[in-house]
Amino acid sequence: MDDRRAVPFMKFFTRIAHWQRWALAGVALTLVLVGCGSSTAGAPGAAGGDSTAKGGHHAALNEAAQIGTTWTMQLTAAKASQGTDTEKPNGGSTYLLCDLRITNRTSGSQDLYTVTTFTLLDAHGQLYTPLPLSFVTTPDGTLASGAAVSGEIAFMVPASDTQFTLVYSAVEGQGYWNISKLSS
Repeated sequence: MDDRRAVPFMKFFTRIAHWQRWALAGVALTLVLVGCGSSTAGAPGAAGGDSTAKGGHHAALNEAAQIGTTWTMQLTAAKASQGTDTEKPNGGSTYLLCDLRITNRTSGSQDLYTVTTFTLLDAHGQLYTPLPLSFVTTPDGTLASGAAVSGEIAFMVPASDTQFTLVYSAVEGQGYWNISKLSS
């Protein structure tokens, strides 16, 4: 792309609110998934058992999943939250906070961006994207070789739903975690 045309987009991007940037990233991720014909609901490993790098790893709560040769990921908790005084979920909804521990298994540094690599599916196949909440510390950033980071990813889901699948999907591979009971 011609650099002269990129400047107006960057000016637009820097002028919009932080939450709008996250929303644009979520829309872009959804368009990529739809455009590629991907359906994580029917993906290999979503129903359990397949631990190949190509098909993804289906892991239980607190089980370490090897994602290709790049990451080891562990979902350590999934809990419901009503947020804070200033950030509350919409009526009939709750925040689902997924606690993760992620380790870089490569010999070089790796970048991790949860907004573009994680999604959540409910039992009906509804897709949810991560939310940028001020009280949540995501594990995003650059991890040095062998480094580990812990953090949370937040989703807003219907309060009545209790069964979800957390999905990691990137070039490195896929990982799936069933969430059948939320702690509070």
